Amino acid sequence: AGEGMKDFGAQLKTRLTTTWKRLEPHALIIGKFVAMVTVPFAVVQLLLGFVPIVGLLLAIPLAMLQGVVVSLFVTGVVADYTLEVHRGGRPTVSSSIKAHMGRIVPWSITLFIAGIMGFIGFFLFIVPAVMVSWGTVPAFMVENRRMVDAPMRGARLFMKDWLHLLQVLAVGILGMFPIYVGLVFISAIPGLRVLAPLVSALAQGFLIPFGLLYGYGAFFETRQRIENAGLQVS
Repeated sequence: AGEGMKDFGAQLKTRLTTTWKRLEPHALIIGKFVAMVTVPFAVVQLLLGFVPIVGLLLAIPLAMLQGVVVSLFVTGVVADYTLEVHRGGRPTVSSSIKAHMGRIVPWSITLFIAGIMGFIGFFLFIVPAVMVSWGTVPAFMVENRRMVDAPMRGARLFMKDWLHLLQVLAVGILGMFPIYVGLVFISAIPGLRVLAPLVSALAQGFLIPFGLLYGYGAFFETRQRIENAGLQVS
């Protein structure tokens, strides 16, 4: 057991360090882009926190709108950018925005379908949700899979190499876990709670690109292990 924990610790350090080294030269650029979209929402939410009742009523739909914008626009742009980073390219935010706007409709439909499948899977002992959600974005971006085919591609890969993939995904979750704990901690303290939307918006500038870049690494590694497939994009 001790040897296994030691190996897992080494894997944790290696995988997270590798992902960060890829992201580091681009972290400020992509972080600024994410912040430009998310921080204005957060500032309005912060101000609404000082308005009794009406502020709360308006903050809820605003938070929902922010979630939609982040999911359908921000994440799509960052997904394009980080894929180019993973491939060793030299992406720009403007080129990634242009590329994403050309596929925003299938992107939105695919994420909607994956979200429904993940929601249903969550109530089936969680693991099915992981199966269909972990590989949706990589399958969409790397292999041009659309609609149901994208989450199902991730599910098929998961079932073929589930033990190794669970370890890989666990490393990624643990790597970002301290940030999520910090966000929960801020939200739980009455004096700091009002700042939670702003802190969360800033944290997304790291969590979104890091999570996507780590996900690409897991996807390419799993394809290599199972299918001997390289880094080529279909």
